[in-house]
Amino acid sequence: MEMLLQVNYLSHFVMIAKLLGVMQQSGPDCRILLMSSVAHKAGTFDLKTMDYCGLPDDFPSFNYYGRSKLYHIMQAAALGRRISGSNVIINSIHPGIVDTSIWRGCITGIKKCLLCCMQCYGVPKSAFQGAKCSIGLTVNPKHAGVNGLYWVHCKIVTPSSDARNTRKQEELWETSTDLVRPYLTEEEMTRINGGN
Repeated sequence: MEMLLQVNYLSHFVMIAKLLGVMQQSGPDCRILLMSSVAHKAGTFDLKTMDYCGLPDDFPSFNYYGRSKLYHIMQAAALGRRISGSNVIINSIHPGIVDTSIWRGCITGIKKCLLCCMQCYGVPKSAFQGAKCSIGLTVNPKHAGVNGLYWVHCKIVTPSSDARNTRKQEELWETSTDLVRPYLTEEEMTRINGGN
């Protein structure tokens, strides 16, 4: 399978499935937070092309990156429904544009110029500022029980229409569970689908 799909989405799906049983036995308030992005709006929802099979030079990387972030929002909503009422909650977040070393060396030309302009105007957050909301969502008691939502700048916001579409969320869920089934036990499959 295409690497970005595996690393940015399916690996998270498998890790959650593997750890969900431990989390459900770990006290009254366990939380999962998926790092999404405002780039989810640039990702198209098309399960037929979910696994890119074209030529490497033709790979539409920004669209597929956006898709992986769209899938996180949809996964949080779908899993949130399945584990509702348990001690585990799941949410997704766009942490903002954060000035970390991820930008160095991978941006050239116009993109580098845009990043420099943003830095001059103070647009990118520091790593500390970028982590603040994520940490709050995972440990602040006021967020206990808040489940299946998308956050930006420490506020619940409305994601794209595809991200909110329950039918599409369920189609993605079914496709995803089919793809990861070989890597999960029956017990893990049952648990991630809302069973005990």
